[in-house]
Amino acid sequence: AAYSSKQIEFVLGIRYTISILIWSDEMDLINDWFEIINLRSGVYSKRLVFDLHAKHRNALKMLPYSIIM
Repeated sequence: AAYSSKQIEFVLGIRYTISILIWSDEMDLINDWFEIINLRSGVYSKRLVFDLHAKHRNALKMLPYSIIM
């Protein structure tokens, strides 16, 4: 999700019945949380399910819910 938010938004835009699971593994390296934060607070946020490794879940909890630009 950190590197494919546009593709995720495209898939979600195809049909309102589609949901997406975003998961991470302990070995996944996430340096930039901007795209994940945008997905989490965007128009499709209610159709995303996050199943993140504990270290990523804890990092995401420490970040703001949305980024105001």
